[in-house]
Amino acid sequence: MSLDERFRTALDDAMNEVRTRLETEFAAVLADARAEAERDKTAALAAADEATTAAVTDARGRLQAELLQAFEADKAALATSHEQLLAQAADAARLEATRMTESAAADLERQRVDAEATIEAVRSELRSAQATLLQLRDDHEAQVTRLRSESDVQVQQLQSGNAAATTQLQADFDARASQLQADHETRVGQLQADHEVRVAQAQSDHEARAAQAQADIESRVAQIQAEADARSAQRQSEHDALAAQLRDEIAAVTAQRDEFLQASEAARTEGDAAVRRLRDEHDAIQAQVRQAADDALASARAEAQHTAEAAVAAAQHDARHAADLHSQALDAHQTGSLRLLEAIRALDGATSLTEVLDALAAGAAKEAGRAAMMVVKGDRLVGWRTIGFGGWDHEARTLESSTSDVGALAAAVNTGRPAVVGSGSVLTAPSFSDAPADRPGLAVPLLVGGKPVAVVYADPGAEGAPAGWTSPVEVLVRHAARCLEGLAVQRASAARPAPARVGAPA
Repeated sequence: MSLDERFRTALDDAMNEVRTRLETEFAAVLADARAEAERDKTAALAAADEATTAAVTDARGRLQAELLQAFEADKAALATSHEQLLAQAADAARLEATRMTESAAADLERQRVDAEATIEAVRSELRSAQATLLQLRDDHEAQVTRLRSESDVQVQQLQSGNAAATTQLQADFDARASQLQADHETRVGQLQADHEVRVAQAQSDHEARAAQAQADIESRVAQIQAEADARSAQRQSEHDALAAQLRDEIAAVTAQRDEFLQASEAARTEGDAAVRRLRDEHDAIQAQVRQAADDALASARAEAQHTAEAAVAAAQHDARHAADLHSQALDAHQTGSLRLLEAIRALDGATSLTEVLDALAAGAAKEAGRAAMMVVKGDRLVGWRTIGFGGWDHEARTLESSTSDVGALAAAVNTGRPAVVGSGSVLTAPSFSDAPADRPGLAVPLLVGGKPVAVVYADPGAEGAPAGWTSPVEVLVRHAARCLEGLAVQRASAARPAPARVGAPA
């Protein structure tokens, strides 16, 4: 069976499987739609019955609750208003008493401060008088000292005089000293008497002011108490009036309640009529629900049919798309196989090292996008040929690198294995590639007899390359190595002299 026949058979099997699955899903959707419509119909009927009963019960309970709530609200409002009036009156009386008490206390404190200031002034005057007294005492002592000095001088001057003159001078001195002492004591006594009089006067004034302030405070407190009693009596009178008014209003509300009960009975009769009307509407709703369920079922069937048709069309489109992708994949595979086959044929047709290296560089460039061939010379790598690297394609022989750096070329030569650059790799691309760090690249050593003689670097360049290009490049390098080994064997065989033939015995 050919590949096309196998593909068509697989496509037919996939189509049959999709058709079977869609038919199963359609049947399930149809059954679910029918069950859902039946459940919706039953739920709608039950909801209509519950709504009718709940509406009647709710209307009756709401009317009774509204009447009771209105009565309780009016009663609570009247009681709250009365309590607020009483609280306001009590607060006003307390505030007034507090204010007057604070005012009286402030007056008393102010008078006390004035009295203390007066006493302090008297004390200041007393201290001043004491200072004056000390000054007078100092002056007296100075005069006594001066008189004694003068008398001593006179005594010395008059030592030669008679005793009568001396006695007279001593008597004059004693008389003058006694006079000064008497004047000093008199002045001190007068100052002391003035100080005591002033202190007594200040104390009397302070006591009088304190008594007057206390009398004023008691008078104002009595006045405030009288005003508070008068206001309390007025509030009590207003409270009694409000209580009487509240009783009248309660009686009026009670009469309204009786009237409402009568109206409620009439409303009950109307409610029964409304229940009958709701039942009729319920029957009409049931008919509408049945019709809606039938319409929904028909719509579900049509939608399921449309969904199935759309699913079949989508499956057919996916199958065609899969066939196209498969055909494209086959074409790409065939193209890649032909390209690789041509490169291998070119390597097989090469008759020298130069032709092998050129064919390998050209084949790697076709697979990846661009390629560079570097020849190993000791610890150096020398450029041989580049394809796709711009200006370096004409100056490839000037390229040079070292096998001791950290690039991909040195790693491939030193390890004898392919080295990868790009995302996730610590190796770097050759400097002449000008490739960004995330661009993939591959360096493959060309081993002849297990030793590297060259290294091939390939990457997709800026335009990108098809997926899986690294494997063909490595295959070409390995095949080129076998070709070089074959050429070496051929040259060795050609250089070896032919063995001499042994002649036949005579």
